[in-house]
Amino acid sequence: MVNSTGHSSITMAAVCALFLAQPACVYAISPQARCEALSTTPPPTADDIPARITEAAAIEDTAGGDHCRIRGYLAPQIGFEIWLPTRNWNHKLIEFGCGGFCGSTNAVESCPLTLGYACIATDSGHQGTMFDAAWAHQNWQAKLDWGYRAPHLVAVFGKVMVARYFGARPTASYFLGASNGGRQALIETQRFPSDFAGVVALAPPVDIAQTFLTWAWSIQASHDANGKALLSDTELKLLTRHAIHQCGSDGVDDQIVANPIHCNFDPADLLCGTGSHEHCLTAAQVAAARKIYRGPVDESGTPLTLGGPLPGSEFVDGARKLSGWRKMFIGNDDQEAPFASPLLLLVSDGLCHLFLLSCATDTATLSTFDFARNYRSLRDLEPLYDAGNPDLRAFRDNGGKLIIVQGLSDPIVSPLTVIDYYQAVERAMGGRQATEAFVRLFLLPGVEHGGGSGADVIDLISAIDSWVAGRPPEKLIAARIKDCFSEPWQSSKRDFQLPVDRAWLQFTRPVYPYPTRVRYRGKGDVNDAESFAPIRGP
Repeated sequence: MVNSTGHSSITMAAVCALFLAQPACVYAISPQARCEALSTTPPPTADDIPARITEAAAIEDTAGGDHCRIRGYLAPQIGFEIWLPTRNWNHKLIEFGCGGFCGSTNAVESCPLTLGYACIATDSGHQGTMFDAAWAHQNWQAKLDWGYRAPHLVAVFGKVMVARYFGARPTASYFLGASNGGRQALIETQRFPSDFAGVVALAPPVDIAQTFLTWAWSIQASHDANGKALLSDTELKLLTRHAIHQCGSDGVDDQIVANPIHCNFDPADLLCGTGSHEHCLTAAQVAAARKIYRGPVDESGTPLTLGGPLPGSEFVDGARKLSGWRKMFIGNDDQEAPFASPLLLLVSDGLCHLFLLSCATDTATLSTFDFARNYRSLRDLEPLYDAGNPDLRAFRDNGGKLIIVQGLSDPIVSPLTVIDYYQAVERAMGGRQATEAFVRLFLLPGVEHGGGSGADVIDLISAIDSWVAGRPPEKLIAARIKDCFSEPWQSSKRDFQLPVDRAWLQFTRPVYPYPTRVRYRGKGDVNDAESFAPIRGP
């Protein structure tokens, strides 16, 4: 513009809009102006990948989470969403992973803005729902982006955008992800070890080809030749009650299977006798349960995986209608519509479009999957998706810290695969002591794939933040919230922070790094974590 003397002039706000990375400019203009300026200045690239910002808006939040919301994409179509707190930034950035097949940036809604964190999330390269994989059909770029490319590029881009807005790069960056987001978390430590100082992987399908294979096997095993479910809620509850009786407890009657890994459990113990068909299993039901626990085998009977879900995962009490095996293997209607659950659609779509190159449609995938012929095909694309590399030397040498959390009643991700991965890391990294210096595994009894009957809510953001600052997580406190379906990562949400009002707590339990378990001390409040002591061994 032109001033009264006829010379051109420019405001401080305009200058700073052009040079947002200069710290002196950050507080010279309002948060709203800084936010809007991000959409008018050329966006940076991420590893030479072009970026476009489609929206930059200042968002007012009555809960105290005012922020600058930035949306856009990295070429060719990796969507991202960034939330930058407009005040009290703590100089830290969190990237949240996405579950299932992703398809949206909703994971950013877990951002703890009131604690001062900046956050970012990606749709992993496509739009859709977490159950839909049709986007991957003959789309190699989309497979690559979902497999491993998107979280890394968004991490690189997010740090630059944080620097533009605040005038300084984050002093610490973290990645938190559950389910497929947990797989993304492990991939970040393995393929991009300098992206994050701290990583949290919850219920990660380490070997996703093995995971899909187990799902397909369990779905077939739980239905007869006509597609009718062999196991109803009645039989699933019976199996779980038997597992609770057989597999030991933590010293209190909390209906939680404390140690299903080393449990001598055989569903044949529940076989109906002559003329008796109450509170027992038929021969067909026993065979179905055995197949699910054992996991898939090839035509010669050789195991193809480490095994299926553990005892205690069959029926999980919770607020949702679908839980346990019903959620993953049986579906909504176990009489007439066996494949009605959205999660069963996820299995069918994934087998067809992510793995099977010759799959033209997603129909009949689950009922016709040929384990003697097709299972080898799942390995063809494993290099794109695998998160099982135990060599974490680069991540360790970069100062990285990794927390892995797994529910022992999880029917979706077998705890055996997660434990096996951790043990492989121990072997690769020089033993348990060397590994625990930067990687720790925590197992949650009674917890399924989020929720369940066990204590499943943990303040994992504080845990990883403290470890990066030099305080290792020797013990975590897990909480069970009354009358609420919760998730292990729920404490990161803006409206839910630990510690919570004790009136909302059903019980708490201590959780120690694997292989340490806990047992009631014999005195004290059975609902209080302080009444439980650590024990080692199987």
